[in-house]
Amino acid sequence: MNTTYDILSDPLFMLFLGLASHFLKDLIRLAAEGNMLTLRQYWLKNPYQTVLSIIGAIVGYVALGSSGQLTALTAFGAGYMANSVADLIGKRTTAKLKSND
Repeated sequence: MNTTYDILSDPLFMLFLGLASHFLKDLIRLAAEGNMLTLRQYWLKNPYQTVLSIIGAIVGYVALGSSGQLTALTAFGAGYMANSVADLIGKRTTAKLKSND
């Protein structure tokens, strides 16, 4: 594995890129709203969603691998979607907690 293509086409690397892409999308959205955060600040501000994203990505990666569907593209999708689902769960939980106050 000594070429750029080999590295970029590795499913585990693509899983990481999927997670990173969604995190960066969130940072871009926050910056557009005037709430500039670094990646580290975002992760520290949202620790549960971050951990849930990583767990979801790993579960998706393993599920794809065990079903014979693991490719670089499906791994990227699993990483991106895991973070998306964690964000959705976090927003719903926050809204529910606020409505119970």
